[in-house]
Order: sequence, then structure tokens, then C-alpha cells
Amino acid sequence: MGLPAVLLFGTAFGMLHALEADHLAAVAALAARDGTLRGTVRQGVAWGAGHALTLLAFGGAVLLLGAVINARTAAALEAAVGAMLVALGADLLRRLLRERSEQVSAPRVPMRAVAVGMMHGLAGSAALVLLALEQVGSPLVGGIYILMFGLGSIAGMATLSVAIALPLRLTAARLAVLNRVLQAAIATFSVGLGLQLLYRNLA
Repeated sequence: MGLPAVLLFGTAFGMLHALEADHLAAVAALAARDGTLRGTVRQGVAWGAGHALTLLAFGGAVLLLGAVINARTAAALEAAVGAMLVALGADLLRRLLRERSEQVSAPRVPMRAVAVGMMHGLAGSAALVLLALEQVGSPLVGGIYILMFGLGSIAGMATLSVAIALPLRLTAARLAVLNRVLQAAIATFSVGLGLQLLYRNLA
């Protein structure tokens, strides 16, 4: 695979990667905590940045060393993602039950979103590295592929965050009940998917 194709496919697959169910659940739960469109997009970009950082650091090391994560370790990482989704969803449900309406308006980096993205990146590094090596064969080009994949995931998650934020934003002021129902659905989805990942990888 030539370099132009690596750049194109790496970016495209990174954007598609952002749409996976566990990523959607995590960012939706994070986004529901923020009442502004800008803040929600910031959450998504922070998730993508954390995801890309872990992919580059861990995936690059694996490429250089030629090592592969064993199945038990990969399952443990996926289970950790499941536990994280349960925690995010449960926290959102707790906030709804306590009827909090806090909004994060300060333009600071949402470190929770960065940490969540890093965990997702760590859990997905093994499969991505194997795919990169199968397609390009060279660690250097594989590293470029991972970089473009990470950038694509940032772009995809930013776009997805807008799609999540708009219905929450539009219902926040005039349709408070619907807004709470949407947030409850997001929280339930996050907890349910997290429990499924835990069962699948620890059973």
C-alpha cells in the first residue's frame, strides 16, 4: 500500500472507528454532562486526543518491538473499558436523580474525556497494529497509518459530538422532560454496554 493510500485509509478508518458502540456510549455519557455545544465538542475532541495519544505511544512501541498483546491482556483491557462505561453511565444517572443542572462552561481541557479516550485507545491498539502491519508491512509506514487513524478518530468524534449535542441542546430549555429522558437513555445505554463488555471478557 502506497503512502497516499495509507493517509487516505488511515484517516477514513479512524473516522469510522469513532462510531463504534463503546465509543459512542462513552462520548454520549460525557457529552450529556455539558449543556453547551462548544463544551460537548470539546469533550469529543478531548476523547479523540486521548485515544490518538495512546495509539501513537503504545501502538508505535508495539510496531517497533514487534510484540503482540496476548489474548488475556486484550480481554482485560476490554473489560476495563466496560467498567469505565458502567461508571460513566452510573454517574450520569446519579446526576439526573439528584436533579443537578451543572454546566461546564470553563474553556479547560476535559481531562476525564482525555482519560476515557486513552483507555479506549489502549484497548484497541493490538488489533490496529496487526491491521497496520498486515496492510503496509513496514513499521514506519505503519506508524504513519496509526497517526492518520488517530487524527481521523478526532475528526470523527468531533462530528459525532455535534450530532449528540444538538438534540440535548434543543430540548434543554423548552423540553426539560424530554431532555432528561434523552440523558437517562444515554446513561442506560452506557451502563448496559459496559456490563455486556464485562461479561464477555470476564466470563
